[in-house]
Amino acid sequence: MKESTCIDTPKSISDELTAKFKQAGIKQPLIAEKTEVNQSQVSLILSGKFKRRSKNVDKICKYAKIKIVGDKVDPSHNHVLMDALSNAWDGTESHAKVIAKILNAVGSLKS
Repeated sequence: MKESTCIDTPKSISDELTAKFKQAGIKQPLIAEKTEVNQSQVSLILSGKFKRRSKNVDKICKYAKIKIVGDKVDPSHNHVLMDALSNAWDGTESHAKVIAKILNAVGSLKS
């Protein structure tokens, strides 16, 4: 398999893994055998039913030759967020600064 990268989110990881294994014709039993990850865990990971990266996710990604990019997700890869920003922004620098202030205020609320 050719090496690739994906963003560090369950959906991105599972989508990339599923596509690679489907293209290569590799089935879950073989993935489980080669990675020493229980087949039920392989199934959960490939379906995106995990909340955070684990050793098992990393083992499967290594087997698939997928490099996971960073702990912080690049927001430009999130289509929902980019669509909302595109709809809200009028295209001016001053409006960009207003939206940035709002987003920074919202970001400071999480904890």
